[in-house]
Amino acid sequence: MKKFFALASMISAFSLTQACALNGGEQVDQDLSATGASAEAVSTASDDVLKAKLAELISGASFTSESDYPYVVLQGEGGARVTRLSASTLRKRLGAAILASSEGHRDIRVRGTRAVYSSFSEELASAEADAADATLEEDPYRIHARKLAATLKYMKANLRGTASYTFGTNDSGDGDGNGNVLIVYVGISKTTGKLIAIMTEAVYT
Repeated sequence: MKKFFALASMISAFSLTQACALNGGEQVDQDLSATGASAEAVSTASDDVLKAKLAELISGASFTSESDYPYVVLQGEGGARVTRLSASTLRKRLGAAILASSEGHRDIRVRGTRAVYSSFSEELASAEADAADATLEEDPYRIHARKLAATLKYMKANLRGTASYTFGTNDSGDGDGNGNVLIVYVGISKTTGKLIAIMTEAVYT
């Protein structure tokens, strides 16, 4: 019996030593177990922090076409982790959020809604060039470009597979007549695998 208690004490001491040697991420997991939280909750919280930062950066900016529309921050639906972006993935995972948030409640999942991809890096470079254009002085367009550039730069640094898509144009680039054109900048969360995006609208006739 004495040997049993001695062995139990040794195991307890070893376990304590191992717990103290855990790295930061493993220690968080132990803390979560103690508080009843889950790893999923931590991932969701980090997405919430990211979305809050995007909202802060893009606040006050708008996109000017034949009308002015603000930018909104969106998060896609759950399910399996997204590993690759495509227009089809956006329709499936972000369609409901876009439907609820767009002014005209446009549904990008409707058959025939045209999607056009553009390089996120080129969109960022364009925004940075407009933000640095001294000929615009402090014109509102330059201020908006500065906000957009900062937001896209943050997205590129904190999301995977960033891309830009436009939904609802015809072959000539005008609106297709079925609602506002939607412009979506999107990436994949590094923690949850969900889509996180900012969206604005345009009127082209």
